[in-house]
Amino acid sequence: MQLSLQPNSLIQQPYPSPLSSSSPSGRSPKQPEYPAFNPAPNVTNPVLPQSSSLPEGYEKDLKYLVDSGFDRLKAEKALRASSYDLNFALDFLISVLNQ
Repeated sequence: MQLSLQPNSLIQQPYPSPLSSSSPSGRSPKQPEYPAFNPAPNVTNPVLPQSSSLPEGYEKDLKYLVDSGFDRLKAEKALRASSYDLNFALDFLISVLNQ
C-alpha cells in the first residue's frame, strides 16, 4: 500500500504563534532590572587567611600518629585526606602499610 502525500497535508502547528494574543501589546513582558555587579571592589587591605585555620585537636592527633611510629609527612597527608578524622587517618595509614 502506497500513501500519497500532499505538500501541505503534513504541516502542523504544534506551538502557538509567537504573536498570539497572550500579551496585550504583542510584546514580551518587561524583564526585571538588576543592579550592576562589581566583581572587584576597591579594597586596599584584603583579608588574609588566619594561620590557625587547622581544626582543634590537629596537633594532638598529628602528635599521636607520629608517636605511633608514622612518618610526619604521611601523617599530615592522611589527616588532610580524612578531613582531620583521626580514625580515618589511621585506617588510611594502616592500609598503605599493608600494600
